Amino acid sequence: MKPKAIALVYKTGGDYTSEYVNRLADSLKAYGPVTCLTDSTKPMNCRTIPLTHDLPGWWSKIELFKTFKTGRTVYFDLDTVINGDISPLFGLKGPFAMLSDFYKPHQAASGVMVWDGDYSWLWDRFKPSEIGQYNKPSQWGDQGYLSNNLNNITRIQEQCPELVASYKASTLQQRQKAAIVCYHGRPRPHQTGWSA
Repeated sequence: MKPKAIALVYKTGGDYTSEYVNRLADSLKAYGPVTCLTDSTKPMNCRTIPLTHDLPGWWSKIELFKTFKTGRTVYFDLDTVINGDISPLFGLKGPFAMLSDFYKPHQAASGVMVWDGDYSWLWDRFKPSEIGQYNKPSQWGDQGYLSNNLNNITRIQEQCPELVASYKASTLQQRQKAAIVCYHGRPRPHQTGWSA
């Protein structure tokens, strides 16, 4: 079953450009409609929806939950390279799935997420004034906020062990076999020729 939405978020002013959106959207279009939440006015190779709050950096991802509230949504960070068939994501069991951190598997990571239905309460509950408390390795950024507010998060690598690899933490063989390669930091995909 294809997802109702494939979602991206592009907040300008950081390391990423609209080329990241276009490359990732082009690699995902075969699986369903791609939509990017963004503050950019540049034309892109997918549908765009304006971000409505000027949240810092990755915190703009929290706006996903007030926007995508029906059906199955699949989200990807922009520093992701699609290397193969991602359709196993569509059959994950559980209402909300996240990655396991590549270095600390007991912690959830938000580079790829899948959810079913309405999680708008994650947006409603979010307080920008509390961002500062998510600056510890054990509670880091938006994924720390999500982990604190969600119960029974499905871990993508547990259900699909070879689907996702890390550019830094996985071997070359694992990256070449994986359908999804996450960069999560430097180098960025453009620095490696957009290659997994």
